[in-house]
Amino acid sequence: MYNYENQIMKSISMFFAGSIMPSQQGGLPLKLQKPIENIIENENFRTYSINVKDIEADGSFLGKLREINIKGETESGGKELKLFTKTIPEDGDVNIYSITHTYRNETYMYTEFQKVITEVQEEANVPVNERYTLAKSYESTDLEVLIMENLAEQGYAMYPRKEVVTLKFAELAIKHLAKYHSFAFIIKEKRPKFFQEKIQKMKQPFFYGQKAFTDFVRNFSLISINCLDPKQKAKMLEFLPTTYDKYGRYTEDPTDIRTMVHGDFRHSNLMAKFEDNEAQEMIVIDYQHAFYGCSIIDLIYFIVAGTDQEFRKNHMEHLKNFYYESMREFLKLFDMDVESYYPREEFEKLYKDRLDYGLMVAMWLLPVILANKGEIPDVTKIDLATCDFQLSDLIKKRVRGIVDDYIQWGYI
Repeated sequence: MYNYENQIMKSISMFFAGSIMPSQQGGLPLKLQKPIENIIENENFRTYSINVKDIEADGSFLGKLREINIKGETESGGKELKLFTKTIPEDGDVNIYSITHTYRNETYMYTEFQKVITEVQEEANVPVNERYTLAKSYESTDLEVLIMENLAEQGYAMYPRKEVVTLKFAELAIKHLAKYHSFAFIIKEKRPKFFQEKIQKMKQPFFYGQKAFTDFVRNFSLISINCLDPKQKAKMLEFLPTTYDKYGRYTEDPTDIRTMVHGDFRHSNLMAKFEDNEAQEMIVIDYQHAFYGCSIIDLIYFIVAGTDQEFRKNHMEHLKNFYYESMREFLKLFDMDVESYYPREEFEKLYKDRLDYGLMVAMWLLPVILANKGEIPDVTKIDLATCDFQLSDLIKKRVRGIVDDYIQWGYI
């Protein structure tokens, strides 16, 4: 932890070219210094100290994470801000998606999008406990830095990424997902200009259809396929080449009924307040991959990432129905009928048509998100088309269970 002390008046500090100076020992990088100064000024601090702590997040490659606490005095008394920051990597894009796009996207989500959904929910008098909210964000000077409230300091925590989610956690997550997806319909009705200029132009950041992405999918999938029994392996080797052109079509087919899509909706991108090991409140984070597309992508992605074969056998059909009914109930709060925007028949058809997306992504997603600590492949530092790594027993079990499910469901 680094300490920055300032015991002089803010006006004097600013006269001497700012109160936050570069440190030879680390601390605030140049990209963060001006944004933090702006926050200090906007929050009317007269004297303050700043504590900076780097966060070593397991499996986070899309930026440098930090906790920044600002504590001091304002004209009205003592004040403390507990912030979380994410700074774009210095080496820019990797060859399967655009990191600059993800930062631009997330900045938009925490500013313009958040403002609009707050307005439409207030106008509809949506009960506070039923509203969809994003974490509070703070002004940034550019699109390379995200500064927001530190949810961990408010009692929120992530679900253990290698554990199977409980049914209650899954229901709470699916309810949030249905609300989030619904905003495409709500904004189209309540803010048509914003919908036309912003929502329907949102694109996902992956380079689908390009050689680098196809080579990555092939290599990571083959690593997973090699852990299967001979029967499963033969079926997957036949299935894999048919998937490469499905990614773009499945996510952003203009003939679909489209919704907001999170793009990385898994249990480790949800923070919750827990009581007796069960989630009571939840907030969705990490909107870097958000786009306008097929809702089924998020739904099946969540199920594949956070469940095992036994959970799916007992609860998958229930969660599908729970999703649709949650959307119905949320849209009612805006005097909107879900059947007018997303007919159940069309939802069921899309669900059936796109369900194999779960099998496609499981082959390369599970080796990353379920790897042991310190063994997660850093996609920014390896050749994604040729790298090799060992799968843990947990990953092998989950992969085999998913493949077995899709055999039973008749997809392979």
